[in-house]
Amino acid sequence: MPNIAPFPFMDDTDYDHLFGIATDGHIPYEEWVQKLHKQESEAASEGWTPYRTYINPSFFEEWCKKNQQPLSTESVFLYSQILFKGMASLLWPGDLREEG
Repeated sequence: MPNIAPFPFMDDTDYDHLFGIATDGHIPYEEWVQKLHKQESEAASEGWTPYRTYINPSFFEEWCKKNQQPLSTESVFLYSQILFKGMASLLWPGDLREEG
């Protein structure tokens, strides 16, 4: 499997909805997108391929409730990694190894 770095992504409407319910506040959408571009560039310069995982606020909220996770920025990143890992297991079966 290639070195891929998942990044959560959403459009401005979903961003405002998601972070309107988040417990840790948020920055304006345009600023968040600029920060995302910077993080993706940094990852690419370190040999990673950035991959955007789209976050659906309704599915995210349901996942948080089911898994007793707070509605927070940290949970958004965790959810993004879980979505990516599920997708990657379909693309590269047997190539994912448990960490830890």
